[in-house]
Amino acid sequence: MVSSIRGKESLLSQLTAKTRELGNSFSKLSSGSKINKAADGPAELSVAVSLLTTADLGNKARQNIAYGASAINIADSAVSNINEITNRMSELAVQSANGTLSDANRSALSDEFNALKLEITRLSEATEFNGIKILKGDQISIQAGIEGSKFSRIDIKMPDLAASIPALESLQISTAAGSKNAIEQLKNVSADLFKVGSTLGAGMSRLEKANANIQVSSENASAAASVIRDVDMATESARLISNLILQQSSVSALNQYKLSSANILKVFTS
Repeated sequence: MVSSIRGKESLLSQLTAKTRELGNSFSKLSSGSKINKAADGPAELSVAVSLLTTADLGNKARQNIAYGASAINIADSAVSNINEITNRMSELAVQSANGTLSDANRSALSDEFNALKLEITRLSEATEFNGIKILKGDQISIQAGIEGSKFSRIDIKMPDLAASIPALESLQISTAAGSKNAIEQLKNVSADLFKVGSTLGAGMSRLEKANANIQVSSENASAAASVIRDVDMATESARLISNLILQQSSVSALNQYKLSSANILKVFTS
């Protein structure tokens, strides 16, 4: 009788264990993760959470880089527009320098020339990103990494157009002499604008390289976390089937035990 009781306890213990393992398998298969709570693997969970945090922070850094790139794009677009304006101003200066023009002719050309100068000033003052003036020579610091050190930041020096092209203010084409001077000065302005564009292009290139680097780091961290957390569907499905078979065997054996016990009791009470 003692042996029979121990056999029953063993079957009940096995049934309980297999039922618990089945629950774990169902949980893993339904969630797709083999670590659904700290008890499933505290060390692995800690590492996975750390890796996912790194990936999330990296994605935020990439967003910061994208904002910085947008600011540079807006500044570069404004500089390109200003360059087109100065090209038109050069055309007007060349036309006004012609000795066959009357004062009235030059006055009409001068009106457009002066209006274009005002537009350059307006663009220099009005161009901004998220409320920040980006053609006034300020420095924009981009948080391009996940650390607080200077190596996680990229400082972009934005152009100061007022300092880059100061000659524009004094230019006039109301006379032939002034027009000839404007032609030469506008050549220098175009060269200065080219340097500004090159500086912005260098800043953009740096941001692109930083973005590519942080993207790879974030993807690798996320992939490593997946290796730790994601369940192997084939392996876990096989384990589920095995535990189902063992659970059913335990249930069947326990039923047989109950039947045998009932028959023995019937013999002694008959």
